[in-house]
Amino acid sequence: MPGFRGAYRRHHGDRYGPPHQRSRAAAFAALPEHSPCARCGHDMWKHAKTKPDRAGITRSAIHYDHDEHGTYLGFSHGTPCPTCGRSCNRDAGAAKGGRVRARKYGPWRGQRRQPPSLPSW
Repeated sequence: MPGFRGAYRRHHGDRYGPPHQRSRAAAFAALPEHSPCARCGHDMWKHAKTKPDRAGITRSAIHYDHDEHGTYLGFSHGTPCPTCGRSCNRDAGAAKGGRVRARKYGPWRGQRRQPPSLPSW
């Protein structure tokens, strides 16, 4: 499948291995030419590509998106959407990572903390 090179790495374990690649290829084949994004609902083109990276590889601009529980939602924008400007899949992952980090370590230095709650008598 064009544009899907480099997704599987051995250090990822079985998550992105051959079963994932087969399901992604089947979902991509069933995807219509123009379809809505699974996250924002804006139209995206099936064969959109990114600019070549340093190695000269051009990848697909859409990502096979899943939620926190591993349930696949469908394809979403992996690069900025021309309509809303969001990279839907990457923004969702960054927001999740930020929430996890904040739960573990608290707010970033320089951000306002919540004011202390006063005892209620």
